Formats: sequence, structure tokens, C-alpha cells
Amino acid sequence: MIKRQAVSTVLGALPGCFLAVNCSVVVLFPSAGLAQPSGGEVVSGEGVITSGTVTSVQQNSEHMAINWDSFNIQSGEQVIFVQPGTSSVALNRDFSGIPSELFGSLQANGQVFLFNSAGVLIGPSAAINVGGLLVSDLSISDEEFSRLQADNQMTLTESDPSAGGIVNQGAVTTSTRNGITLIGQYIDNSGTLTANNGNINLAIADGPVVVTDASGMLGVQLSQGLGQTLAPSGALLNNSGEIRAVQGNIAINIRYQSSLNVQAVNNTGLVNAVGIGYGNIDQSIVLEPAPIEPDDQSDAVDIISDSFVKDTDDSSNGLAGDVPRKPASNVDDLISSCNEDENDSSDCKKQNAIKRYLGRLLIGGSLPD
Repeated sequence: MIKRQAVSTVLGALPGCFLAVNCSVVVLFPSAGLAQPSGGEVVSGEGVITSGTVTSVQQNSEHMAINWDSFNIQSGEQVIFVQPGTSSVALNRDFSGIPSELFGSLQANGQVFLFNSAGVLIGPSAAINVGGLLVSDLSISDEEFSRLQADNQMTLTESDPSAGGIVNQGAVTTSTRNGITLIGQYIDNSGTLTANNGNINLAIADGPVVVTDASGMLGVQLSQGLGQTLAPSGALLNNSGEIRAVQGNIAINIRYQSSLNVQAVNNTGLVNAVGIGYGNIDQSIVLEPAPIEPDDQSDAVDIISDSFVKDTDDSSNGLAGDVPRKPASNVDDLISSCNEDENDSSDCKKQNAIKRYLGRLLIGGSLPD
């Protein structure tokens, strides 16, 4: 797990804490050894790195890979990627063996990928504004990065199951369709994740496959469930901040082995897919279980948000690698509807009110498996 000084407090009844959901606050502090990116070497593609208070990366090829001795950004420091276009990809791999700590500014007009098997901490003073962002505690080989260019697909592997995790306390904003993709052993968000005109993919598992469809939008397919948990909050996905996709979708994929006694999702913040504009705009928030195997468990627990818009046609918003599954049961199976005009009674009104309330708590009106 990400090694840091931490204080965890379980709070009482707070707004947005429902049912048996635990609400926790984790306070993180940067390590004393934080420094700007160092030891960068372009190992694939073409580009030039200029270091200083502002670290500038001039990318001269559509895809470029950089190996770093360490990739950190201090508060007040800037890292800027100047890329050929919004679809360009800059792969950054931190081989320091300690978590990447981002407390400053990261800017790019295209896609920035950051991999560190020890984990990534985005601090409260961080401001990330890029075309697209992928952050993971998994590993990617040179061959797999080449596959992304040739076949629009790359396989990520787990190199160190005893370390990792993705923590965001800052402000992350993207501007292209690829949006934000976070893949790790756990994800803890107390900051803001905002994808403008793009999707947000949050995936927790060992060894997922990141794929792209014909339109270049990132999607995630899980292949192996977690065998152990490093989550300090007890929840694999802990959200007390804001997760918002503007004219985009939110997909949450979690897979773990049945031997783990964990809470899949603890949400006390905002999870919102927003459509702005005219015409046919469909947004959805999907908590998608992976295919169940005998030794694996996948969770589709409640995500409680202030605004929830569910597309009625799931096929139009599916990500590459997602397999539609029939819900275990439906609200209609639990509580039948009654006509208040025909049955003018308080019992009928109460019944319909309870049904509407349950529908808000359940994903797309369906119960978890």
C-alpha cells in the first residue's frame, strides 16, 4: 500500500451516510523526500525533456514512452507536456520503488499515462489539467505499449501485489473523450475528478486489460480478482469527493476473490454523469461486475449520488470489454406498483414512495448480485 503518515477517523451520522455505510476521513502528508521529476529517458518515440522549476516535455511523435528514476511534482512546480495532438499518448513509468507524489501542476494537450507499481498520491494542492489521464499501480512492458499503437490494446500486469493504490486529494480535469482512467489495488478519492466531454473509468483488480474501441475511448476489461486488500479505509473504492463526467459516462469495475472480507464501495461524496446541450444526450453511471468465476466475487453495491441519470439503452454506452449481464432482481419484483387514482389510500401512496426511494439507491433499478 502507499506508505504515508495517516489518521483515520470513523464519523457518526453525516449527510450522505446511509444504511450501514461507514464514513471515514484519511489525512495524508507528503514525504520529506519529495522532488521534481528526475532521470527521465525517452525509450520509445521522439521527444525532448527540459528540467527546471518548469519541467517541459516536447513530444515529437504520436506515441512516446519515458522511463523516470522518479516522477514527483512539488507544490509550486509545473510539468508541461506539449504534444502533437489531443490523441497523442505520453507514457511515463516511475521506477523509484516509492509512490509518485504529485502536489504541483501537470498540464498536457493530449493523453498522459503514469505507471508506478508502488502507487500514486495526488495531493490536495495538485492541479492536473490534461486531455486524458490514465494512472495505474500496475505495470506495462515496452511490447504492450507497442500493441496500443498497433492493435489499440495493451495488457497490464501486477508486478508487486504488496504495494500500490491510487489516492486523489487534488483537482483532476480532462478535456477529451478518453477522460479519466484510474486502475489500482484500491482507489481513494477525496478531491475532484472531472471529465469534460469524456468518460471516467475506475477499475480495481489484478491484471486488467485496457482496451480502446474504434472511436478511441478507453475502456477496461478485468481478468483477475484481487487476492489481498491494501485499502486503508477498508473499502476498495472510497469516495468522499466529487466524481463528475460532463457529457460522458462513469464506469466502476471491481473484482476480488471471495476469500476477501471487504467493502467494495464506500461513497459519501458525489458521483454524477451530467448531460449539457441539445439533442440526444445519454449519460449513465454503471457499477459493472466482472464475469463471476468460482474463486472470484464481484460487487454491484449502491452508489448514492445527488444526481443519477441512467440510459435506458445500455448497448449504446457499453465500453469495449464489457459484457451485458441480466440483473439478479428488480425493484418491480420486490414492490408492485399501485394506481393512486384508482386506489385513493394512504397505503398506496406510501408504497409508491418507498419504491421510488429504493429505485434511487439501486443501480439502474436493479439489486446487486
